[in-house]
Amino acid sequence: MGEERRKFPRVPIFVEVGGKHSDWLPVKARSVDISEGGIRLLLLEKFPKDRVMDLEINLPFPSVITRGKVVWAKEVETKEGKFFQTGIEFY
Repeated sequence: MGEERRKFPRVPIFVEVGGKHSDWLPVKARSVDISEGGIRLLLLEKFPKDRVMDLEINLPFPSVITRGKVVWAKEVETKEGKFFQTGIEFY
């Protein structure tokens, strides 16, 4: 199998993420994993590539507020229903 190549290693983390996208509407999500370069989220709606988002990541220690952009999104089925797994690259 091919070796995965990434700039930054990913760490699984399952926390609530809140934020706003470029239309300044609220967004609620759950994280899947995080790295120095970005975060993978489960969202209820699909956002277009390059959509800018302001995020508040509710970590076990003080929350982190950051900005990122959507780099990819794909539909996935979970036990809870349909979501859009979304990759966000941090600015």
